Amino acid sequence: MKLRRDVLIAVLATFCLTSSLFAVKPSGSQTERQYDPWADLNDDGKISMDEIVRMCELFGTTGDPTKNVNVTNFPQIYRIMHTTYTYAETFHAKSVLPVWRYFETEGYRQITIAISIDGNASVTISWAIPNGGCWDQYRYSVISSYNFTVVTYQVIAPEIYIEFCSFLEVKDNNIIKFYPLNATITLGIYMTT
Repeated sequence: MKLRRDVLIAVLATFCLTSSLFAVKPSGSQTERQYDPWADLNDDGKISMDEIVRMCELFGTTGDPTKNVNVTNFPQIYRIMHTTYTYAETFHAKSVLPVWRYFETEGYRQITIAISIDGNASVTISWAIPNGGCWDQYRYSVISSYNFTVVTYQVIAPEIYIEFCSFLEVKDNNIIKFYPLNATITLGIYMTT
């Protein structure tokens, strides 16, 4: 009986000593933890319960540790010598089908496009995305008037194209009016490396 009591007292004393060690706060050499943007899953600037809940949901999962990163500044190809490309054309377009002009921009850094339209035309300037698709950079319509526009872009794809076509206009009382492509177009392109 005495042996049991001595063992019980020894276990309780060990437990009290161990728990008091964990209750002691770390010394002043510890610093406040730094914010980790990779742990901020919803990008709100703070690590909150939303992130903890998400981590609990994903606990125990396995997979490829590569992070998904979106690159927004696509690599450019620069030429050693400073080069320019100049193109100028005036043409009359009268058609129901679109009229296209393609320009290879690979190797150039900047493109300036000047468009003058006398007549009815809808204009779309688009970048041809590699492996298919396009991204519209600029779009506007001209109805029976003279218009002159100059735009400058940083080159973001190996090809740019300009589409001139007819367009529809929706009036206030939901009346749709069709304007066929019928315009004299002056197009100027200037590209630099």
